[in-house]
Amino acid sequence: MRYLARLAAAAVVLSVSGIASAASPEEGAAPAPQPSNGDLFPTAGHATAAVATGVPFPAIAEIGYAFTNGFALGAIGGVALAYVPNRPTPSVPTAGIRPRLRIATSEHTSLVLIAPMLYYPSARTGTTSDGDSSWLVARPEVFFDGAIGERWHVAGGTGFIAAVSTEALGQVAGGHTVVMPPYNTSTESTKGFAGGIWNTVSSRGSYRLAEQTHLFAEATLVLMGVAPAEVGGPPIVVTIGAQHTF
Repeated sequence: MRYLARLAAAAVVLSVSGIASAASPEEGAAPAPQPSNGDLFPTAGHATAAVATGVPFPAIAEIGYAFTNGFALGAIGGVALAYVPNRPTPSVPTAGIRPRLRIATSEHTSLVLIAPMLYYPSARTGTTSDGDSSWLVARPEVFFDGAIGERWHVAGGTGFIAAVSTEALGQVAGGHTVVMPPYNTSTESTKGFAGGIWNTVSSRGSYRLAEQTHLFAEATLVLMGVAPAEVGGPPIVVTIGAQHTF
């Protein structure tokens, strides 16, 4: 009996050891690839660089940093096309920041807030040389994002674009009536464009090209309610580019 008991105990130990060995990865085997968080959210503590082109930004770049796995902040710089009725379309410089926040809703889905804020040091808004003004533009949007496999992310969402002239802000702060240069065919100084708010419908996607490199694309329709907005040019924002994590 004592011999049989020892034999049974040995069998149990061997069985448990075999299960543990089977459950653990083989020595030297590569770890299973993890799903990508997309181009917006690198691992905490890592820096990113991105370049892109599109409409109305023919050239724009960003240097970013991930403070956590779900919060990152980027510094943006580039040039944009300034659409003004009845005038040639100039390119104007722009710079700003792009904070983004990710809240997981499941293993493969999340809510994502992206809120770029840009400063345009000089963008002419009138039909005369008096129409130079600096501008502030904010574009917060909320997306529902989903990971597809280990490489793809797709998202759709909505938000708004708000633009305001710093000249108009200064007039309001000083208690004055807003007087902007004539806009389009108007000859009244008070009819100049001082700012506005438009709602947006957007989609974006990213593809992990390599372990630390993503391709991405974004498309936004700018609306006034349910109708395309009249913004002087195409009421769309389209961006395609590449991002690398360091």
